[in-house]
Amino acid sequence: MAPTFDRLAAMTDDDLRAAYDAAAGNTVTGTAFYLDELNRRAFARAGLSAHRLARISAVMACVAVIVAVVAIIVPLLAQSPEVQPCTVVVGHETGTAQCLTSP
Repeated sequence: MAPTFDRLAAMTDDDLRAAYDAAAGNTVTGTAFYLDELNRRAFARAGLSAHRLARISAVMACVAVIVAVVAIIVPLLAQSPEVQPCTVVVGHETGTAQCLTSP
C-alpha cells in the first residue's frame, strides 16, 4: 500500500530511498522509467549550467560597469588643453583662430 500524501511529504530523502529500494524488488520497470531518470538528470545538469552562466554574466556586468566608470573618470581627470591664438591658412587667405595645444 502506498503512503498517504502527508506521510510521503514528511519522509526524509533517506526514508524515500529505503522505501524505493524495498518496492523495487516487487515491481517491473519499463523503458519509460529509464527515460524519466535520464530526463531528470538532464534537467539537473541544465539547472547547474544556467546557474553557472548567471554567475558569469553577473561578473561580466560588474566588469562592464567598472570599465564604463573608468572611461568617464579618466578624461575628466586629464589636464585640459590650452587654447592659444594661431594663424590659419585657407587657400590663399590667412586668418587667426583659437587652437588647442597640449599642456
